[in-house]
Amino acid sequence: MSRRAVLVVLALFLLAACSGSSEPAIPGLDPGDEVELVEVEPDPSDDSFVWSHALQVEDLPPVNVGHPTAQFLEDAARVGADPEDHLCFGDASGTGGCSVEDPEAPSITGLNFGGPDVMAWSWDFVPDDAVAVRFIDQDRVTSWQRPIERTVIFPDTVEDPDGRCPCRLDAIGEDGGVIISVDVDASSYIDD
Repeated sequence: MSRRAVLVVLALFLLAACSGSSEPAIPGLDPGDEVELVEVEPDPSDDSFVWSHALQVEDLPPVNVGHPTAQFLEDAARVGADPEDHLCFGDASGTGGCSVEDPEAPSITGLNFGGPDVMAWSWDFVPDDAVAVRFIDQDRVTSWQRPIERTVIFPDTVEDPDGRCPCRLDAIGEDGGVIISVDVDASSYIDD
């Protein structure tokens, strides 16, 4: 092979290597296991909420993310509550749930998109220093994703007739270490 051919091959190799994801690799996480969370436009049809954006994972319908209106909180007998303190999810069937950040308990929501079964699990208020969250289904890492505005949504991978998820979510720091873990079924932090 000529010197010029070697340089061309080397240049193509470097170009291919540099054109990958702009996101930095996270130690201990396989890029092939990443389930990308994508921000999309919200469905504005439910006017009880101020939807700021929507999140979508794989082929599941988008999930609206936002805050309730003051009128909604008043109707729910939460007079005086600040709508900005609440984070709400709305799926195709309506509201999936609202929560307020609580350092004592994670906010886990099962999303069913109008059907009888949970199709996805969301965790909002993921720790600020988490660069990824790993989903572990029955002691097997199935996927991970990068949070968007401290929220992740994972498709449910467990066939459970009671809608339970014997799963764990690990918030991962830049160094690849676990910051904190969550028991999805119990909606509680795991003490290691």
